[in-house]
Amino acid sequence: MKFSIIIPVYNVEPYLEECLESILAQTYQDYEVLLINDGSTDASGEICDRYAEKDRRITVLHQPNRGVSAARNIGLGHAEGEWICFIDSDDVIEANYLNAFAENISDDCDMVIQGIKRIGKMNDILCSFPSLEKMSRRAFFDHYSIWPHYFSPCNKIYRRTIIMEHNLRYKGTMSFGEDTLFNLDYAIQTKQMFTLIPNIHYLYRINLNGLTSKSIGFNERKFLFQNVKDRLSNLTAKRDELYWYSTAVIKMLYLDKKVGSTYKPLKLFVQNYKSEVLKIFEGERLSMKIITYLIKHDCYFLLDLIFKLVYRKEFKF
Repeated sequence: MKFSIIIPVYNVEPYLEECLESILAQTYQDYEVLLINDGSTDASGEICDRYAEKDRRITVLHQPNRGVSAARNIGLGHAEGEWICFIDSDDVIEANYLNAFAENISDDCDMVIQGIKRIGKMNDILCSFPSLEKMSRRAFFDHYSIWPHYFSPCNKIYRRTIIMEHNLRYKGTMSFGEDTLFNLDYAIQTKQMFTLIPNIHYLYRINLNGLTSKSIGFNERKFLFQNVKDRLSNLTAKRDELYWYSTAVIKMLYLDKKVGSTYKPLKLFVQNYKSEVLKIFEGERLSMKIITYLIKHDCYFLLDLIFKLVYRKEFKF
């Protein structure tokens, strides 16, 4: 069997049938579908069972609600295909999605990636690749940023042997960014090429009520930044994009009401990751120069006061 398609399902009754119909309409037919119903309270579980009765390639696994990571891990444990493919249950794939992958699989590649279109409130191309190209993992991460090219598991195929050999799984303790860390863990274990294809057959739905709709606080943002930073050190010397992750950490420090006093966590974060934080505030404006000066000279009390104005009062500087 060529592909195992793993689909976590949780309360997606309005979209699930469209997702499953798009899979059954594939021009490439050598696949299995693993539907993991993660304790849905709407009719999603019944829809899964109905489709499993319709097509023998579909298997349904029901579990109490444990989150998208646990659901994907259950799917990995039952998958039998040569290649793993993840699809979100509120998304859609065009008819040639699997065929585009199948035509570009080769013995010397460990991952094939194509582009993503967004549907819903945003209708645009989220990421794409200009032409068919093979490159080493180092070349890939030197050239492409994680967002929007490598954050999602849903426009990629993974060799199952690599996942099984290294026991790669999603971190169930995380509520945000677990897919990015899984992708980076997989990349660290690859030895062969990444194949990038210009096809864009994955339709990603912006669904604020779905699996990805979560409140992401300071600690979650900090944990993701720290882990992305550690993993990237194994993949590339280019660190430019880390400032995006550290920006989110600082912003959430002042927006997350659970944090309490912000002085100590700000001081600790800036001391540990000064180079990444300094990159946030590069610029010629006087306000940027003042903040940069305070960071370089460890003036955390004044820095904390300024950030309270910037983020809590929404003061634009």
